[in-house]
Amino acid sequence: MFRFLAEEAGLGRAGALRAMDRVPRVRNYSVEGKLARRHTFLVEEAGLGRERAAKVIARWPQVLGYSVRKSLRPATRFLVEELGLGKDGAAKLITKFPQVLGLSVEHNIAPKVRYLAEELGLGWAGAAKVITGCPTVLGMSVDDNIAPKVRYLAEELGLGRAGAGKVITGLPTVLNLSVEDNIGPKMRYLSEHFPDTDAAKLVSLACCSLVGRLVPRVRLLRRHGQAGRFAASTMALFTSATFCEKVGVTLVEYDAEVASCVREYAEKQPSPEGGGRGGGCGSRGAGAGEIDG
Repeated sequence: MFRFLAEEAGLGRAGALRAMDRVPRVRNYSVEGKLARRHTFLVEEAGLGRERAAKVIARWPQVLGYSVRKSLRPATRFLVEELGLGKDGAAKLITKFPQVLGLSVEHNIAPKVRYLAEELGLGWAGAAKVITGCPTVLGMSVDDNIAPKVRYLAEELGLGRAGAGKVITGLPTVLNLSVEDNIGPKMRYLSEHFPDTDAAKLVSLACCSLVGRLVPRVRLLRRHGQAGRFAASTMALFTSATFCEKVGVTLVEYDAEVASCVREYAEKQPSPEGGGRGGGCGSRGAGAGEIDG
């Protein structure tokens, strides 16, 4: 069994040991009875090939315990045929989010797709775009997670259902963020400092770190008499070096401002957000509590 994981499945010695540590029952699986059959399904029928199959097993060893007939094949077929991803598209999604293979099509996958396609009005092509951009949506609860975020975008931000759908299609990972701890505080801060900017444009910055990027940059602009010089998205999406060059500050001053914001936030919150130049757009850093700017 160890040799199969290390050599045939391509995990290598260290990877095989990690897989067995994470899912101890794998040690009891027979090569002929379970491991080989599931591995063959991933490589051939699911179209992952050996390299991607190894990544899937390494990331989610539990997949080796899923039934081919009850779990692996139904989930894969739904992605390929019903969602319209095709074999290669489904393989890419499975590689990013192997947990999908353990989800029930009837009770988990299909309801999320129908909600996005029908209730949110994205259509199946739009739903597929969101799911490929944020596969973890398939593991979320519609009632407890997805729908409340849609309502926040549509009602509290005034975007309407169509506007909310457009935001989610353009930035699927917004569904990973908490309204209370992340999106809400960022929107309040950005709306205060960029009051003339459309909410749909501001919410597109929800994946930027609040205290690691947005607040320090706004403060530096104000300190140097350049408030309002840049649009919110331009200000936020500059690299650290470009921002410093445009504003006329050094990276030392920039880092000091970030550190100051992080310290201030840490004094107000029990779990401080990671700052530094790395806390930028595209990362998922928390955007929790309020911070003055």
